[in-house]
Amino acid sequence: MYKNRFIFFLLLVFIPLLSLKAEKMRIAIMEFKAGKGVSKTLAKNVTDLVRTEIINAQKYIVLERNQIDKILKEQKFSKSGLTDEGFAVKLGKMLSAQKILIGTLMKIGSKIVINGRIIDVSKGVAEFGGKQTADTEDDLVTAVTLFCQKITGVIVETSSGYTIKTDKKIYSRKEAITVIFSNLPGNNHDMVSIAQISPIPKTYVWKKWTKRRKSGSIQCRKWFGRLKLKPGVYEARVHINWSKKNQKPSARYRFEVK
Repeated sequence: MYKNRFIFFLLLVFIPLLSLKAEKMRIAIMEFKAGKGVSKTLAKNVTDLVRTEIINAQKYIVLERNQIDKILKEQKFSKSGLTDEGFAVKLGKMLSAQKILIGTLMKIGSKIVINGRIIDVSKGVAEFGGKQTADTEDDLVTAVTLFCQKITGVIVETSSGYTIKTDKKIYSRKEAITVIFSNLPGNNHDMVSIAQISPIPKTYVWKKWTKRRKSGSIQCRKWFGRLKLKPGVYEARVHINWSKKNQKPSARYRFEVK
């Protein structure tokens, strides 16, 4: 009898904690700013498409536009500042949002560019950034889908067919991480790495030569022990012919440690 009561007590304690841990983060999506050569109507329409795509990604709880508009009206904020990170953080706190997406729709030459970044409200820094081009307005629907997949980390970002990913999307601190790569050219200095999302692009927490393998997997280890990462958002990256002068990744994949 006492054993059953104890089990019932544990369930009462731990089930709410597990639910809280699994709860998705709240994100506010601001209206994209219309850059030169782009109408405000088009920017608004693209924002609506972005909101729908991020809802469908099922990674965040997306705040409704009327909630955002209400705060803007109450605080007498101008929409002209919606691409400013400081303003975004302030607004995000008022909305009780953990993340906020700001962006711009602009025309460069004959192409239309969707450019945006996700701001972490508590840290006050840009956590993710992404862009996608469309040749014409007719191509914007497809461009929005690709943009949202990139910025939410739903797809692997690749260049020239190289691919990189991890065996899981979300890890606990104690779990082993395995990096999987394919379609590499097999050069002597091809390398895979892990880096925390940071304003400093060359900050690695782990890196390893592929030993001229074109495809394969590597379990991330540091010295003789398992690589243990602090909670946060990271990228697995592949570098073709890595050198001190050439550290730009050719493909990347985002994952989380909780």
